[in-house]
Amino acid sequence: MLNCIFDMDGTLINSEAIWRQTVQEVTGALYGCHVRDEWIQSYTGCTTLTVCKRIAQQFAHEPISAVGLSEQITILMQERSPKAALMPSAKALLEYIDRNGGRLAIASSSSLSVIDRVIAAHDLPISIRASSYEASRSKPHPHVFELAAQRLGVMPHECIAWEDSLNGAISAYSSGAQVIVVPETMQHAEQKFSFASEIHASLAQSLDWLKQRHH
Repeated sequence: MLNCIFDMDGTLINSEAIWRQTVQEVTGALYGCHVRDEWIQSYTGCTTLTVCKRIAQQFAHEPISAVGLSEQITILMQERSPKAALMPSAKALLEYIDRNGGRLAIASSSSLSVIDRVIAAHDLPISIRASSYEASRSKPHPHVFELAAQRLGVMPHECIAWEDSLNGAISAYSSGAQVIVVPETMQHAEQKFSFASEIHASLAQSLDWLKQRHH
């Protein structure tokens, strides 16, 4: 039986740019600070609270409340994430796995409420989910993937995990899962994700790969 764990943001839904813009918008509105795109991108896969703690450290001269900043960003992302488009072939891939008796879980750095809204908005065949907000530490620590595997009733090494970010892929790999990376860009992907079992240009390629395995 296939046990499949998917990251959500950037893997199943096209929300990473929305998240970066929201972090910049709220940080700018509350504190007048501009956080650069590439700096935020280096924390892709981490929880919003983790990123806000780093922002507070970076702008130590400002009276930044990491918790307050995180809460404001999360409120906006609860509204914006479900409106983000699915990544191409995401629904087809999930439905293929579900139709062929596979089991599905989400392991995300978003909160459970955001995950649930995205699942509902796109009618995804997923009921098992784990959030880094429940984990002892956020990605790249493996705990969120360990939680997802536990809720699937298996060990992580019995799972295939899909990720798009380096922090997320390290998290999945450290849990013992077989890692498939679908990176935002294929530039230098083979070097960056050399530890991954597979590097796919799209979820359509993942679907073809699974079909070949199945037959």
